[in-house]
Amino acid sequence: MGKVAFTFPGVGVPFSGHEAAFLARNEPVMRPFLEEAGERVGVDLVEPLRAQDTSGLDVLACQVLTHAFDVAVAEACRARGVEPSMTAGYSLGIYPALVASGAVGFGEGLDFVECAYRRMKEVRPEPVWGLAVIIGLERDEVDAILRDALMRINTNNATSHVVSGSREALESLSARAAEAGAIKTVLLDVDLPYHHPGLLGDATPPFADDLRKASWRTARCPVVSSIDQRLLSTPESLVDLTARNISTPIDWQAVVRTMSANGVETVVECGAGISLTQNARLMEDPPSFVSVKTSLRRISV
Repeated sequence: MGKVAFTFPGVGVPFSGHEAAFLARNEPVMRPFLEEAGERVGVDLVEPLRAQDTSGLDVLACQVLTHAFDVAVAEACRARGVEPSMTAGYSLGIYPALVASGAVGFGEGLDFVECAYRRMKEVRPEPVWGLAVIIGLERDEVDAILRDALMRINTNNATSHVVSGSREALESLSARAAEAGAIKTVLLDVDLPYHHPGLLGDATPPFADDLRKASWRTARCPVVSSIDQRLLSTPESLVDLTARNISTPIDWQAVVRTMSANGVETVVECGAGISLTQNARLMEDPPSFVSVKTSLRRISV
């Protein structure tokens, strides 16, 4: 496998159909994380994974489930001898990335998920916000059609970008994207303008105060910053990254490039779905990606 990195997807990723089988193979390792997370939100989080259906969960429960499953997949891989040389998180995936790096514990990661959602809702309580993914346009083409305080807040790859803002503005963006030649625009099922500094900047200072109350440690392996792609290990740098993550644009394509530049040959996508694997397919010379869909064949997990 060569040098390995663990990456963690965010919330709302469609199931690949292989999550239940992965859980069944690794249940003794994974179940404690899912049960602890379920106790936090007062619901069973094991059954939605077995049924491949989260429609009965509220927004916070879905985020908690994402965190728990991401961490549990990483621990299942470690139990089979797969160790990361670095970690990185896609949006909400920052929290399991911190746990997998050894910088914080699993329970503290759950605290961060809950605190981040609460702090963002304090500044943007109205359910009028969202995200959209534009597929088929390059970065400059996306920027040229943005209006009404919309902002491009992530680059998945050269022709896939995420835009944040009001749902009304995102809905009108779809028509402009089609006129510009986009393959499609997908409105995501979220209720906050994630990574938008103009709309969520006020949430960062109080969230930073929340983070400083945790017991941080120097990470065993560095976390790749999704903001500026530095390799971070110290508590101070990781608190800063985590606090700014909620209200600062990220660049996932640059994260993967940084991993390649640092000798990573295999990236394990620790979580549901295959979104990060799919993003890498449209990058130039990416590392080899392994997901829950391919883990049994590729790394015997």
